Amino acid sequence: DAAGFTCTGSSCAGGPNNPNALAVYTSCNSLSSGQLCTPTCITGYTPSSGFVLNCVGGRYTSTTTCTPNTCSSGPSSNTDPFADYTSCNSLATGQTCTPTCTAGFTVVGSISLFC
Repeated sequence: DAAGFTCTGSSCAGGPNNPNALAVYTSCNSLSSGQLCTPTCITGYTPSSGFVLNCVGGRYTSTTTCTPNTCSSGPSSNTDPFADYTSCNSLATGQTCTPTCTAGFTVVGSISLFC
């Protein structure tokens, strides 16, 4: 008779065996085996889907990747109405671009924008 017998998930307090440097696992480290872990990523990155924890010795293997967000438009402030930010519209986090001027206008000075 197996009455009273239960299996309880092991603690995951030790964190991941293979941490992704861009991921934040704080919410996962308070969980146990069998629970869904959905880490976050540092600012500018989006995590892949969560994963079910399987903790051994308090640690787990992470399958999370953090994908750079894209900058879909030029700067949000201090913009020159004759500047052309087209080259900046499809950058990923960490990339830079150099805006140009629209036809009939000349660049004065230099700037490099960081996504």
